[in-house]
Amino acid sequence: SQWVAGGKGPSVADVVLFDLFGALGDSFGAEKLAALYPKCAEHYKAFGEVEEIAEYLKSEKRPKS
Repeated sequence: SQWVAGGKGPSVADVVLFDLFGALGDSFGAEKLAALYPKCAEHYKAFGEVEEIAEYLKSEKRPKS
């Protein structure tokens, strides 16, 4: 399974990993982080492509950084 908890869909652990990897990528460089942690980078991409998540990330509901 591509999800942290091994279920059929994302869990809270997937949200935390997505958020943490994104924040660290912003701080240290996404490409560098992806090279060091390719499985986390794959997870980040897959989670961001979940339809509901992708819609939220593009919406006005998302707080600005």
